[in-house]
Amino acid sequence: MNIILGDKLDRLISTQVAISLFVVFLVIGFLDFFFQLLNEFQDIDDNYSLSNALFYCFSSMPFRLYDLLPYFCLIGMVVGLGSLVDSGEMIGARVLGKSYLLIGIAAFRPLIILMFLGLLASEYYIPNISQSAIEGRAEKKQELASEEGYWMNNPEGFLYFQYAPDKETIKNIKFIQHDKNFKPLNLIKSDTAVAEKDNWILSKPSTKTINDNILTTPSEKISISKGVQGIKTVLDPKYLSLSDLSLLIKTSNEGFRKRSLSLEYWKKILQPFITFSLLLLSLSFIFGPMRDQKSSQRIIVSLVVAFCFDLSNKLLGSISIVTGTSVFLAVLLPALVVSVFGLISLRRLK
Repeated sequence: MNIILGDKLDRLISTQVAISLFVVFLVIGFLDFFFQLLNEFQDIDDNYSLSNALFYCFSSMPFRLYDLLPYFCLIGMVVGLGSLVDSGEMIGARVLGKSYLLIGIAAFRPLIILMFLGLLASEYYIPNISQSAIEGRAEKKQELASEEGYWMNNPEGFLYFQYAPDKETIKNIKFIQHDKNFKPLNLIKSDTAVAEKDNWILSKPSTKTINDNILTTPSEKISISKGVQGIKTVLDPKYLSLSDLSLLIKTSNEGFRKRSLSLEYWKKILQPFITFSLLLLSLSFIFGPMRDQKSSQRIIVSLVVAFCFDLSNKLLGSISIVTGTSVFLAVLLPALVVSVFGLISLRRLK
């Protein structure tokens, strides 16, 4: 058991880092929710109520916090180990024979658990709740014009829908049905469609024969094919899980869409390494030249580093999508630079 949890001193260090991380998470989470809610106040009207704004702020928060996870870990590590340094407990740990390596491993333990949970959430939880929050908000606020939305090719025609609250429901649908020669036959409209097996079931559709310009309502429901991947082929990449992203990257043609999918995929896959690189840098703040500085100064420097790192990551990602350069390197490069800098700083320690 000691191999996993360490000795009593290791558990003290891990606990302090975990508590600091929890406090940082609560503080930043509250600020994120508060400022997001303030931003939503200006959009409240008859269609978009205060309860809708509160629901959006709560349900969209997991994605925003997940995106900031590496920076939570960086600041949590600096606060946790910094408090041990300020209280003199770190000196006691060194006197008792704890090397910088063992102290770092003890501090990493709660963060490794958090990174693992983050990966699981990015696969099973965050994409769906993010899609529900953002698409639901757009629908209630009626943000999109009638011509805005999603277009996709369908085996039976061309499918347009304006909103997708989840991957099994689409709304404000127009379906242009064509024959084998792609000649338009019918225009089918429906407010809602729900997925059933390999088909979309359109509720209360209206059909207009294009050549005859005759409007009919032939049945309560109409079934059209979903296609191989359904609506996942046109959804925003942040609505997709790791497994969905991996599959779509393999089946997508080269171009902007494939690079956007690849960027989101590598951001999620490499997030543990990005977090690890920032944690290495945080150790250099604690044990390196800044060890004699006040905790407030170390926290400010950590915030500046987090801001610069995030900015460079987004900038390189955007450049890679536009220019067609390697998306993998665009995500990895900032983490590599930070890792090398952190390792060099730690190697100078005696």
